[in-house]
Amino acid sequence: MKPRRPISLRPETPEWMLEGNPCTSEPDLWHPEGDNKQATIDAKEACGRCLNRVICLDYALTHHEAHGTWGGLSANERKRLLRDADGAAA
Repeated sequence: MKPRRPISLRPETPEWMLEGNPCTSEPDLWHPEGDNKQATIDAKEACGRCLNRVICLDYALTHHEAHGTWGGLSANERKRLLRDADGAAA
């Protein structure tokens, strides 16, 4: 069995991640192995109920999180968001 990937690989884990959020209870949901579309759907649904969704998305964009669901967006959706923002700024 592959070890679970922690939510944050940084030692300075933000306080909002430690406040009993859904993301701390099921890390496999947020970072599934392979192309698990159902896990992404389930994670996005849970994100919709999270009070820290905007903070989480901002964290992922700021720290260039390349994997998993953060703030209700998949890795590909965050890449598109950043690319579109870069294009609009140019």
